[in-house]
Amino acid sequence: MPFFGAETIAAVRIVGMRRSIVLSGVLRFAGMAGITLGDTILIARADAVPTSEWLPLLFHELVHVVQYELLDFPEFIRRYVGGWVRNGFLYAAIPLEQHAYELETMFRSNPGEPFSVHDEVRKRL
Repeated sequence: MPFFGAETIAAVRIVGMRRSIVLSGVLRFAGMAGITLGDTILIARADAVPTSEWLPLLFHELVHVVQYELLDFPEFIRRYVGGWVRNGFLYAAIPLEQHAYELETMFRSNPGEPFSVHDEVRKRL
């Protein structure tokens, strides 16, 4: 299967969320287009029916699913939060986010040329 393995695709759940959701008074979804927790991708609800414009976002979030698969949940969270803290709480400086954006850019530049996201994530970990 191009980009992602069949097992990854079969395990993923995509759920719509309201942007106003707040978890434990700390994590606010306002302004987020999506967030991935393990094998569940939460996507901000849009008024329109999903289109091909959503593909880069879904691709990016699926990269995080693969990161969770390869690291396991506790290690992903440790690296994600640790990278966030070490880099001054800057989202764009979180290494796992940087990796996901790098792979998303590869996808956007040539969506007709599949590559193994699992292999690419392994190289970056």
